[in-house]
Amino acid sequence: MRAPTLSSSKMTWRFGDLSWEEDGESSSQDVFFVAAGPKRTRGGNSLSPVIRGAAMAAGAFGSHANKPSSKVTAPAMATETPAASGLDEQNADVANEEPSFQWSRHWYGVAVEAQLDRRQPHAITVLGRRFVLWWDRSAQEQDATIGVGREETEGGNGGGAGALSKADYEDVIRGGMWRAFLDQCPHRLAPLSEGRIDEEGRLQCSYHGWSFGGDGGCKNIPQDRPERQGSTSPRACATAVPTGVVNGVLFLWPDESAEGVELASKTPLPVDPAVHMPGLLRRERYVREVPYGYEILVENLFDPSHLSFAHHAQGTMMYRQKGAPLDLEASSKGREGFVGQGWDTTLRPGMFYVEFQAASRVTHRREWNIGGRDVTAMNTFYVTPSEPGRSLLIIGDSFTHVPDTEVSVGSLMRKLHQAIRTKMNASHLFLNAFLDGDSYLLHVAEKNLNRMKMQRNKEWNEAYYLPTASDRWVIAFRQWLHKYAGGGVKWATGATSPAPRTAGATGSPDKDVDKIVDEAALTVLSPREALDRYHQHTAKCQACLRLLNFYRTLQKALCIACVLLVSIAACLSGQTVPPIVASSGANGPMAATAAAVSSSGGKLLGVSLPLVIRVVLAILSVGAAIGALKLEDYIQNFIYKGYNHALVP
Repeated sequence: MRAPTLSSSKMTWRFGDLSWEEDGESSSQDVFFVAAGPKRTRGGNSLSPVIRGAAMAAGAFGSHANKPSSKVTAPAMATETPAASGLDEQNADVANEEPSFQWSRHWYGVAVEAQLDRRQPHAITVLGRRFVLWWDRSAQEQDATIGVGREETEGGNGGGAGALSKADYEDVIRGGMWRAFLDQCPHRLAPLSEGRIDEEGRLQCSYHGWSFGGDGGCKNIPQDRPERQGSTSPRACATAVPTGVVNGVLFLWPDESAEGVELASKTPLPVDPAVHMPGLLRRERYVREVPYGYEILVENLFDPSHLSFAHHAQGTMMYRQKGAPLDLEASSKGREGFVGQGWDTTLRPGMFYVEFQAASRVTHRREWNIGGRDVTAMNTFYVTPSEPGRSLLIIGDSFTHVPDTEVSVGSLMRKLHQAIRTKMNASHLFLNAFLDGDSYLLHVAEKNLNRMKMQRNKEWNEAYYLPTASDRWVIAFRQWLHKYAGGGVKWATGATSPAPRTAGATGSPDKDVDKIVDEAALTVLSPREALDRYHQHTAKCQACLRLLNFYRTLQKALCIACVLLVSIAACLSGQTVPPIVASSGANGPMAATAAAVSSSGGKLLGVSLPLVIRVVLAILSVGAAIGALKLEDYIQNFIYKGYNHALVP
C-alpha cells in the first residue's frame, strides 16, 4: 500500500508562540512513515532492532509534510499554568511530585552525522551506559532500492506527528545505517568501540575477532567449530538499541527492551524547528562534551543574563556594560516541558522566546529589527546526560538570510572572507572559545551544589538565592525537573562521576563504593582538564580533526625547511661562482652574470655573492621558524587555550 498523499492545501506549524502556514505543493507530494527495522527472534525474546528512522516530530510546532512557504504570525503567548511572581517562585511546586519520569525512553542526540568517521566505531555514553555507534555498510547496500513507494506502517496517522517529508525521509534512510549496541562484546565484555569494521561491513571485536551484523546477531566466531553452535546461540548476540537520524543529527534511544523498542518506533524525534522556518540559513552543527551535568547545562541554557559577564567580549555584542534586569516569563506545558518569553537586551534589544521539550531539546528564538529589517536568530540545543558530571551538547544556529546582491569589490571581499572562514571552520573555533567562557564556572558550581546536597542536605531551592525575574526560566526548569522528572536524571546502575576511582583499603565493599561516589561528585578538575578542547570536541569532529592534522603537517614542513635552509647556508663555500653555473658552459643570462661576478672578484653589486645567498637563506629560515611558532598558537585552538576572566579587558 502506497503512503498517503496530502489531501489539504494548507498546514499549520507552531513553535511556542510562533505559527505559520504552509502551502501544499501538490497532491502528489508523498508523506512518508518510517517503520522499525527487522526483528530477529531468539528463544521467544525479540532482539532489539535499530529503528530505521523514527517518526519525525512535531513537538511544539505541529506536524509537517512540505516545507513551509508562506507568512509567519506571532499570536499571544500561551499562558497556561503561569509561573508565580516574587522571591517565593523557586519554592513553588517543590512538594508536588508526579509519577516517575522514564529517562531511558526518550530520544537523545549523540552525534552530528557529517562529523563521524564511517570507517571506525565510536564510543558514546548516555545515562551512564556506554554504547558503540558504527556504520553498517551492508544495510546501505540492502536498502539501496528503497524509493518513493515505501509502504505505510500500521501506525500511520495520515500526516500527523509521524509524517516525514520526502527530504526528511531520505535523510532518515541515509542515517538509518548507523547502528548502536551496548559497548561490550558478549564473549568477554571487551569494548566493541575499540573494534573495527571488517571486510564484509560488520562490527568486529578486536579482542577475539567476533563479528556482528546490524541487528546484533553474531555472524562469525573464528574459534567456533564448523557446525557454528556458538555463533547461533542467543547468548552470542550483541545488544542493539534504536537509532534514527534526521536533519543531520544522530539520535539514540537507550532502552533495548521489547516494550522500549516498540515505544521508540512511535515516538517522534525532537526535530530542529528552525529547519522548516522560512528564510533561515543554517550553520554547520557543533558538538562538545562538557564537564558538568545535565541539570547544570540546561539551567545555563535558560540563563540569558550570564552572557554579558561569562562571555564578555566574545563576539561583537556581549559586554559587561550591557548587564541589566530582564523581565522573563514562563508557562508550563506539564510533563512535556515549558515555554518562555521576555524582552532581552543582552545581545541587542528584542523579544526572546524559549522552549524546553523534555528531555533533550532546548530552543531559543530572538526577534530583532535591524535597519528596518525583521531578523530572526534561532539556536537549537540537543542536551544528552552522559554520566554524572558530564553532558553532551549539540548546537545548531540559524538566522535570517540576507542575500548580498551588491556587485562591488567590497562585496567580493566579504564573500571571500566568508569562504575562508568556512574553510577554516571558524564557527567551531569560535564556539570552542565561547564555551570556555563559562565551562569552568559551571563545573565548580555543580561541585558546590553537590557538596551542599551531600553535606548540608540542601536542595537547589535552598542552596540557590534567586531573587530576580532574570532567573525565572531557571526556576521553571528546576520545578519541571522536580515535579515531573523525579528531581534529576536517573542513571544506569553503577554510573558514577568521572573522577579517579580507587577503593578504600578497609571497610565493607558497599561503604567503599559509596565513598568513591561521594568523592567523585565533589572532585574539582583542573582548568586544563575541564577546558580540554581536543577530547571534548576536536576528536569528535572530523572537520576539525582534519584541519588540526593539516596544521601539524604544515608545522613539521616549516621546521624541516628551516633546518634545511640553515644547513645549506652553512655549507656554502667561499667560491665566487656557483658550481652549477660555472660548469654549464652555457651562453646566456646566467653565464653572463657569472662572468660579471667572476670579473668583479666574486661580488654582486659590490657585495660578496656567497654572503648574499647566506642572507637570503637566513631570512627564509627565520620566516619558516616564525611560521611554525605562529602555527603552534593556532593549533592550540583545537587543543587547549585556557580562559582567565580577570585578564579580559
